[in-house]
Amino acid sequence: MANFRTLSIIVPVVVFCVSFAFMMRERKHQDQPASVLDAPQSSPVEARATATAALPQLPAPPPQLPPPAAALRRVTASPPPTKVTPSEDPPDPPLPISVHIRNLRNLNRIEGEVRNNSSAPLSVTLQDLNPNTQNTTELQLDIAPGETKTYSTDDGLVMAARDQLILHSPRFKDHVVRVP
Repeated sequence: MANFRTLSIIVPVVVFCVSFAFMMRERKHQDQPASVLDAPQSSPVEARATATAALPQLPAPPPQLPPPAAALRRVTASPPPTKVTPSEDPPDPPLPISVHIRNLRNLNRIEGEVRNNSSAPLSVTLQDLNPNTQNTTELQLDIAPGETKTYSTDDGLVMAARDQLILHSPRFKDHVVRVP
């Protein structure tokens, strides 16, 4: 009985090892290009020449024909290019604020905070845009440097999930967030 148990362990291990060795040998041969496998044993330079000669040669592209005379344009001297000046207004910097919005579904209320990250006071207009109905509501906040102001649906700003909240302040690019 003990002899049977030993054989039941040894035979599958041997079969696995032989199968694995056979697969690795086949894989090794598949990874090499066919022209290298078929080449007789020779120096690396001769093998490279044989492999290059075995590659198919692509036909040369057709020669380019000159355009018809009707397609030619008359070239005249043009005045030197003028210096291009950048636009008068540089792009607006981003609004220096941090925004956090919480949707308190169990209280049927949405509230948020706006923090002024700049060293100057900001007057920020919050505009809620419902993308489905295009209805908007606005709320004005004056925020001192480093101060955090809170807002909610109780302040008259009608917000719903998936609305866009656009924060605007003069001299800055609008900051847009989505209500969760």
